[in-house]
Amino acid sequence: MIGQQKTLLLLWCLLAAGKPLSVLAFQADLVGQAIQAASSFTSSSPALDELIFAAVNLLGSQQQEPLLIFPVLEEKKEKLFSAPSYFYDDEIESASEVQQFQISNTIALSDEEAELFQLVRKVRDQHCPGTTLRIGGGWVRDKLLNRETSSPDIDFVLDNKSGSEFARLMHDSILELVVEENNGTSAALLKDYGETNSKSKHLQTASLRVGRLWVDFCQLRFEKYNSDSRVPAKTGIASVVEDAYRRDLTINALYYNLNTNQVEDWTEQGLTDLRSRNVRTPTAPLNTLLEDPLRILRAIRFAAQLSFSMDPALKKAALDKRVRQALQQKVSKERVGKEIDAIFQSRDPRRGIELLIEAKLVDIVFPIDDDKEMKESQSPGAAIYKDGYHLLFRAQTLASRIFTQTMEWDGTRRRYLWYAAFFKPFCGTLSSSRRQHSTRHERDKKSILHQLLVRGLKRPVYDKQFVEGIIKGAHTFQRFLRKYDDSAAAQALFSESAEDAQLLSTQGRTSAEFRWLCYRILKRSGPLWKESLILALASSTQYTPSEAVRLYGELVTGLENRLGLDGTILDLKPLLNGSQIQGRVLPGAQGKVFKQIMEAQEKWQVHHCVGGVTEHSDKEQEAALFDYLIKTFPQYACE
Repeated sequence: MIGQQKTLLLLWCLLAAGKPLSVLAFQADLVGQAIQAASSFTSSSPALDELIFAAVNLLGSQQQEPLLIFPVLEEKKEKLFSAPSYFYDDEIESASEVQQFQISNTIALSDEEAELFQLVRKVRDQHCPGTTLRIGGGWVRDKLLNRETSSPDIDFVLDNKSGSEFARLMHDSILELVVEENNGTSAALLKDYGETNSKSKHLQTASLRVGRLWVDFCQLRFEKYNSDSRVPAKTGIASVVEDAYRRDLTINALYYNLNTNQVEDWTEQGLTDLRSRNVRTPTAPLNTLLEDPLRILRAIRFAAQLSFSMDPALKKAALDKRVRQALQQKVSKERVGKEIDAIFQSRDPRRGIELLIEAKLVDIVFPIDDDKEMKESQSPGAAIYKDGYHLLFRAQTLASRIFTQTMEWDGTRRRYLWYAAFFKPFCGTLSSSRRQHSTRHERDKKSILHQLLVRGLKRPVYDKQFVEGIIKGAHTFQRFLRKYDDSAAAQALFSESAEDAQLLSTQGRTSAEFRWLCYRILKRSGPLWKESLILALASSTQYTPSEAVRLYGELVTGLENRLGLDGTILDLKPLLNGSQIQGRVLPGAQGKVFKQIMEAQEKWQVHHCVGGVTEHSDKEQEAALFDYLIKTFPQYACE
């Protein structure tokens, strides 16, 4: 009964807002939204003004401004804009506390952005002065969080002009500047999406590249979905309120108004969620996820990237079996793979995997049901995913101590390590069974990594190859670590102590021989051998994090400095090719023996290299190599 009363009150409010009965009669969708909005109130007797505000927001009535605006300062402005008169006292108080939650009260523009905004405003003033220009989406969110992004995309939304038309005006204006000022500014109209998508033709969405920035222009719109597709069945021009409520998350439903220089929060939830570090949908989460199930992966991705929490209602909706089914049926593997890869690009993918496990979606994203060997070799349930999660957690813990904030670490290498850490438990029990396939190509296509990464997430084959290389290298380093712990001679090699160096000679192994052994380990591990070492240490539970970090530093220093196995020597090129060896040194060598000869040459080069720099001049080294090969293979010295 209470729900019915709320609905009747809200419908009354729609009428009170100035909407005639004829409008309501032909806007059944809005009435349905009104019912949904009414049912969302938590109090049993909502205040009348609460209902009125909901009605105003829902229909975008005569009030042309959002109920909550957060004034911001563009870079180099001297003072903040004053708060609107319809700010409530508690809202002003919340705005003053933003800094405590690391939300900026300024919009700091780069030089490129400031130049772009100046041009956008100029085009608007010249051609459509009545148009309201806003920026929506992630750009606003990241600016308020003071977050640097690798993808400088800016999404402009217009209230009464098509994006395609405005983009063309922008493009023509930039070309005029290039001709007049010869300033090198470049812009290209990349695509008019309205020309290729009949459902969005009237919206006329288009994209430009302005310098380093990718800029999208589109008109405010609403979206309606059918039950069998995540692609909107119907789109149309809408108010800014409707545009805000169609978005996936409240933190992505904030706007920066270029007309007023203010951040607008039309859902009245976005700024609150930024302050409380909360990921939430603007409308009822279950309906939102069923319309487009990709939104749950986006929510998990943002929670991982921003270190935010997931709203309890969103978590509960994600557990609905219909969401699981919709994710399988509606979303392509390419789109799933793109979101998952974005999770692994973050510094805390562990959080993303944790949320996937909690939402019971991890087996949808990483399916192993088709792999009979995997099912037979692993314990039932989600054990294999939890093993991957725990190893990923340990790898992140070590990496966070090894690579501090001031140290550079290539993002691609980091991403491959996160993949390898999570997938390593999947690969451990299958290496021997895969050998039954006759060719390497067959083994590769049957591998669990190929199934999960290439077929499952549609990642490129080279991603799988690098991840596989890290895992294989980790297994090699684990065997090395077991011997290293038991070998006083090996530990002596990495010591600065003269006594330890003398101990090495008593063990019957020279520095050159040990260098060759380590070289083969690093070469087998590939260019990402340091990531393999981190994964090996994370996999070895006998080390505490502090011990593992110390051992990592000790080994890297020893391998690179003491043994000279830096990047230069790992790219070692043979001094002599096969024709030179046969023509000048070993004329009798033919056929398969060349493999042994080339390996002997490589071993000699490693023995005589220190820090990647040879001990002799080229001619001296070549003569010494000739002598070594003749002594090693005397039977081929004469024809």
